[in-house]
Amino acid sequence: MLVSIFFYSIVILFIPVASTVWIGQYNEIFVGCALALVLTMQLNTLTVPAYFVNMGTGQVSENARSQLVIGFGNLILGLGLGSFFGGWGVVASYAVSVVWGSASLFVRFMHRQEYNWDRLRPPHATRMLLTLSGSLGLLGCVEV
Repeated sequence: MLVSIFFYSIVILFIPVASTVWIGQYNEIFVGCALALVLTMQLNTLTVPAYFVNMGTGQVSENARSQLVIGFGNLILGLGLGSFFGGWGVVASYAVSVVWGSASLFVRFMHRQEYNWDRLRPPHATRMLLTLSGSLGLLGCVEV
């Protein structure tokens, strides 16, 4: 979790730079969409251990179910939200679908493993590093 949050915070810090290099100026639409997608992928990355445990133990139906939730959620939400909100609706539908599918995989995995949810809470020093890392990443997206 710590490495993931640190990595994605660095990516978030460089979103405005990427906007300037690729587009030639700071573009709020690009930065907003990129931020939403990076945060979505951050949450999705945290489900990778559950995904690979399922692969290794033959529980691939759990992974397939998660992918179906993502796919159909994106299709249905994308059509609906995209019709009303254009590109923002499509980005939002993708983000919601990925978070929904990833969360369903993670929750089912935790339940099946009878894992104690309290063990997910990182120690105090790690929480401080996570907070600092996440804050720096979010500050990088503030227009100067």
